[in-house]
Amino acid sequence: MKKEINGTWKLIIALAGILITVGALCATIRSNEKRVEEVEKKAGENEKDIRELKTDVKYIRTGIDEIKREVKK
Repeated sequence: MKKEINGTWKLIIALAGILITVGALCATIRSNEKRVEEVEKKAGENEKDIRELKTDVKYIRTGIDEIKREVKK
């Protein structure tokens, strides 16, 4: 009888440990998903800013080329 009770408690403790581990993993996964979503959002915003900067650089280069032509005349 005593062996059965000890075995039952060991099983209960093992199952509790497994449940706690699974819960912690689920919480970590949810946290990481939120972080990834935030990073993807910021990356999209940065991509837009980079495109705008590239356009600005093109306009600046065009202006510099025009200035060079005027100076050479």
